Amino acid sequence: MALSVKKTNGMFAVYDGAQRVTTPVGERQLAQRALEREERRRRGRERSCLTCRATFWSSGPGHRMCNDCRLRCAGLDNQMVG
Repeated sequence: MALSVKKTNGMFAVYDGAQRVTTPVGERQLAQRALEREERRRRGRERSCLTCRATFWSSGPGHRMCNDCRLRCAGLDNQMVG
């Protein structure tokens, strides 16, 4: 079922049909951001890291390196990469 933002008792939350999937918040915009995060989470899947081949939870096709490899690469000087 599709996710949606609903207002209940003056608060907004993300619902999957009749099931609430996020904590209620006071602003619609905050609930909309939570809806977008939940949609990304649901699109994610396990992938193999392009660097070390470890399996990790990826949020999408642009997220192909595990966090350990991302941190290692982030510490390299741009002149060293390439």
